[in-house]
Amino acid sequence: MKTAAVVVTYNRLSLLKECLDAIVRQTVPPDAVFVIDNCSTDGTADYLATLGEPFIIISLEKNIGGAGGFSRGIKEAVTAGFDYVWVMDDDTVPEPDALTNLLKAFTVADNVGFAVSKAIWNDGQIHKMNIPTLAAVKDRSICFNSYSRPDMPVFLVKNASFVSMLVSAEAVLKAGLPIADFFIWADDFEFSLRVIKAGFLGLYVDNSIVVHKTPDNYFAQPQYTAPENAWKFYYQARNTYYMQRKYGVFGSLVSFAKAVNHYRLYLRRVNKRNDHKGKIFMRYIRKGLIDGMKFNPEIEYINPNQISKNTSE
Repeated sequence: MKTAAVVVTYNRLSLLKECLDAIVRQTVPPDAVFVIDNCSTDGTADYLATLGEPFIIISLEKNIGGAGGFSRGIKEAVTAGFDYVWVMDDDTVPEPDALTNLLKAFTVADNVGFAVSKAIWNDGQIHKMNIPTLAAVKDRSICFNSYSRPDMPVFLVKNASFVSMLVSAEAVLKAGLPIADFFIWADDFEFSLRVIKAGFLGLYVDNSIVVHKTPDNYFAQPQYTAPENAWKFYYQARNTYYMQRKYGVFGSLVSFAKAVNHYRLYLRRVNKRNDHKGKIFMRYIRKGLIDGMKFNPEIEYINPNQISKNTSE
């Protein structure tokens, strides 16, 4: 069974170097590392050109966002014949046994589709941006006790982030690739939800630890975000509204009502800012919600006949 890592990078060369160094120093390192360069302009391309095995460099001609980068990287790894794909951003630094413990989680059941690490910030606290959503079950002890052992603390989840997610090729083939048209934000939550809806388990692995080296430990909410990143909330609003339409069980009318309520929540959060920049955020949010009404991206599936047979043998 072969594992490939996929790292998506854009203009964060110093963090990328730290990320890649941590990947190859794993106690059980991946067999290959796909680096998707989203058309960086900071010297990343020159650095990547100096790397040999196990690195496979894919340099894109334009920035297609994190969602596009992950979709491309996972497709490359699965079609190359790898059985598992370990995905992360370039500002993620895994601890030495992070991959080992993710792989162990796949032994707890036959239908594990993905396992996700515990993401912490620089100070050791849980990273607020990457907290997965626990699965809703009648007996909440099932989230832990059904699959856990003392050496393998795992929890059932219903969605998770791409900050250190190990996904099986089998799950990708059945559920499809991440939606590249999301560009950024919510692509990982939508993908992990889709994998579970396809009949697989999603697991949070408490002893697989990575450091997510963002400038601050924050939720992806407008009251905590710098004004220069306000544009990102267009994608968050559009993509989450699409998910409400796609996966909601009460029809389009209720989805629209939820969108209106979502707008109210955004407005409440924006009004907590003390820098008078809220109008910038709301302009992007309004446009995102409006575009989300008709946003209907296609899910790309991999043709099993295109998968190389050499890697897994």
